[in-house]
Amino acid sequence: MVLIIAPLIMTFADIPGPPQPPFGIEDIDADACTLTWHIPLEDGGSHITNYVVERCDTCMGEWITTLSAVSKTSCRIGKLITGHEYMFRVRAENRFGVSEPLTSDKMIAQYQFSVPSEPLNMRITKVGKECIFVAWDRPEKDGGSPITGYIIERKERNSILWVKANDTAVRSTELSLCKPY
Repeated sequence: MVLIIAPLIMTFADIPGPPQPPFGIEDIDADACTLTWHIPLEDGGSHITNYVVERCDTCMGEWITTLSAVSKTSCRIGKLITGHEYMFRVRAENRFGVSEPLTSDKMIAQYQFSVPSEPLNMRITKVGKECIFVAWDRPEKDGGSPITGYIIERKERNSILWVKANDTAVRSTELSLCKPY
């Protein structure tokens, strides 16, 4: 009698593991953003066919499938409502099913840039016969983009109207205003 012992190799097929972090939210706009993630550590013994992306408007609290057949590890999500807070989750899918989700942090749909805060400490630094010299400090917040200049306005004592005191934006934080002739 001959006894043959051979190794038994078994392959189990299953749903994939969840996509891997980091879960990136980039290029945020008032109504759209781009999501990024990494492939799952486990594919369940079958090729990942696609990713399913869901979103949740935190005001509503309900998860909605946004994209059901994403082939890459990134996508652009549109039709967001400006000012609303969202969370996203993504699941990997293979022929055996859909994975547990990878969930994002919260984000607010808004433009990345806004108007700067007002300049600080406006003051008259010198008064001459025909000119006054004004200065100010830079704003605390630049709105996400460098300050390119300042528009100075003036108002006559008995007027309710403010008018521009300079024709072009002032790049420095001081200006001399002289009486026009």
